[in-house]
Amino acid sequence: MIFVHLYNDSSGSPRVLKSVIEAVVAESQPVSLFVGSAGRGVLDTVEITTYRYFYHKFFNKWLVLFAYLLSQVSLFFRLCCSRCAWRSEVVYINTVLPFAAALYGRLFRKRVIYHIHEVSLSPPVLFRCLMWIADRLADQQIYVSAYQRTAVSPGCTNTVVVYNAVSRNIWDKAHMPVPVHSGFTVLMPASLREYKGVEVFLSLAKKLNPLPVKWVLLLNEEPSMVQSFRQQHSDLASLQIADSVSDPSDFYQRADIVVNLSLVEQWIETFGLTIAEAFAFGKPVIAPPVGGPVEIVDDGVDGYLIDSRDTEALVAAIIGLYESPELLEKMSLAAQRKAEKFSPDRFAAEIMRVL
Repeated sequence: MIFVHLYNDSSGSPRVLKSVIEAVVAESQPVSLFVGSAGRGVLDTVEITTYRYFYHKFFNKWLVLFAYLLSQVSLFFRLCCSRCAWRSEVVYINTVLPFAAALYGRLFRKRVIYHIHEVSLSPPVLFRCLMWIADRLADQQIYVSAYQRTAVSPGCTNTVVVYNAVSRNIWDKAHMPVPVHSGFTVLMPASLREYKGVEVFLSLAKKLNPLPVKWVLLLNEEPSMVQSFRQQHSDLASLQIADSVSDPSDFYQRADIVVNLSLVEQWIETFGLTIAEAFAFGKPVIAPPVGGPVEIVDDGVDGYLIDSRDTEALVAAIIGLYESPELLEKMSLAAQRKAEKFSPDRFAAEIMRVL
């Protein structure tokens, strides 16, 4: 089988794809990966044959659209000219973006599987077109939450929900002895896209500045962008802005709580991989009260479901955990128990059953 992905970075979708590939490789199945040429991330560490096709990331929306469409032409001809693609029986497409792989798979009578992570794209018409293609060409669609499946393809019957898993590498590190750390740390893994709620995180850090709390922002962005953002906010001594890394284990280990502050009026999380990763390390979370997180977090047990616009509730939750080590420990144990639902072994078994 062949796997197809567009943009390789350290975000959730390529990390989940890496877990899928590892599950298939463990079953001694011959696989190859086709990935866009731009971007360096977690898929670089997958030890299988990898083929590159054209893609370049721009910030101008028209250049982005042009590069994306050109990438799909490149992908289609790359697949047509590849011997391993010809020999494959299954085309596994990660996210709705590499639609040329679905056209190739249908044209040459391959089994087409979509692993869909999105619930929307900009512009919306693009997402509708891509989902129209997926609904008609996919033999199987995998969704990451029941919410996402209902929101995106309520009428399709060839769908299955498989919750994302913590990667094997992160899972193993989460079960190693925990290094001793002092103080109280709030961690937020995110990108600089407006809907991720970075400004909310910064406002909380300033509002609670009198408390001896460390605020760590782990950004999935190019190093130059991270450095520029760091310089803009160098005035807040309690704030650490870190570069995105393929393995965020050290940051999870040193955190006390992990927050996801996505703006619900702009973006709804389909799953929330950082929530599952936080649970693996026994860290309570604060997450949005809509979308995939509602299926993951038991409010008041292993975390809190709070709208990022409700500043008072966010402050109360953070101060409550800061002032009560007993409550923090209780929620930490509950988070560790919940993490078993997102173990790599369970994920591998479910993925192989689908395949």
